[in-house]
Amino acid sequence: MMFRTNNLLAAIKKRMTRKSTFIPLLLLLATLTATGICRAADLVIADNAYQIVIPDHAQDEVVDRWLKNTANLMQTAFAKNGITIPVVSESAKAADKPCIYLGATKFAQQNHIQANTDDWTYVWKTVGKDLVIVGSDRKDADVASSRGDTIQLALLGTVKGALDFMQQYVGVRFLFNDNVDM
Repeated sequence: MMFRTNNLLAAIKKRMTRKSTFIPLLLLLATLTATGICRAADLVIADNAYQIVIPDHAQDEVVDRWLKNTANLMQTAFAKNGITIPVVSESAKAADKPCIYLGATKFAQQNHIQANTDDWTYVWKTVGKDLVIVGSDRKDADVASSRGDTIQLALLGTVKGALDFMQQYVGVRFLFNDNVDM
């Protein structure tokens, strides 16, 4: 069961009639806050103050291109909801605006946020008002298509994390056209 901090504080104030109950309730509040069961505030992106930040250079050209495309897709999804969010590289970000960081940015590394696995794992993490979406990203070996051209494959956990975030919190739905020749 989730509690809002304000509701929990009101309950504590009602029970503060005796000093002997104050300390255990204070310890309960501290425990709930530390374990994440009690949230102090929700992250609100709908105020046009955010910016989407991508690394200056990803570890690979293919990953870099996918992160840029994902950032642009997020920007478009927010725009369809009436929210204007610029896409910037990490070195060009505005210091006074909160960020949605995509990929292995310096900010993510400084805050020890990573997803070093061999699958499509990703992490959503808030640091203050900033949101970090980082996943396992790397280029895989190229493969030949049935038409004879080369297809560049990549493991893109950050892209999956960003798409899942948009689906869960932004209201984006991804549709598949079944008339595609595969």
